[in-house]
Amino acid sequence: MADGAPSLAGWPSPCLGVDEVHVWRIPLDHERDPASDRRGAIARAAQTRSQARAGLLRILAHYAGMPADALSFDVDALGKPCLRNAGAPSYNLSHTRGLALVAVSAGAAVGVDVEHLRPLADADALAQRFLSPAESAAVLEVAPAGRGAAFLRTWTRKEAVLKASGHGLALDTRDIEVGSGPADRFVAIDHDAGTRRYRVVSLSVDPGWAAALAVAAETIAPGAPPPRVHCFELAAAAAASSCGSTA
Repeated sequence: MADGAPSLAGWPSPCLGVDEVHVWRIPLDHERDPASDRRGAIARAAQTRSQARAGLLRILAHYAGMPADALSFDVDALGKPCLRNAGAPSYNLSHTRGLALVAVSAGAAVGVDVEHLRPLADADALAQRFLSPAESAAVLEVAPAGRGAAFLRTWTRKEAVLKASGHGLALDTRDIEVGSGPADRFVAIDHDAGTRRYRVVSLSVDPGWAAALAVAAETIAPGAPPPRVHCFELAAAAAASSCGSTA
């Protein structure tokens, strides 16, 4: 480990297997000001981003084996954030009310997404606008009170794949079929260099949140076991938590 790198006794080994992904939970403050206004909402959002980034830097410094201020950030050809340091891991960050997730892999592109489950008055319209016909139909089969959560569970899977690919919302999300259930699934996306496959799994992180992880899967044969996902919490940084694949 480089001189000046953080000393993190009890943390997992920074050496990741090629089929291994570490997912980190970062609890975030999300107290609401009783006198909530637009200015307060903007300030809370900035605080959430700051907390999530501070956690991200600490985690990446551990895996890269160097101080956080030595990390060199850049973006790839599609605008996806990445590290340029030699031997640095691939990573992805997502945050929502009360929780952030960071996914780290040895090199395979990863995408992670987390959403705070909540009622959505426009869940029907969102499903029809952003989900495939089959996914939208599955959401609409749910009782109205549960459609917001049903949409968000499917959306986290779709967003994780889009983030792993680097395309984000540049693609028509209705054309990307990730399935409405928690089972792991292969998803193909066309890139300039050809079609690439991603494997998406739903994650169980905490009651009240939906989350999903996607990993580039060019070398994974259909029927092979899903990536080994080990989950940790930054506040504890000890043994793997209950976070894991729900498949």
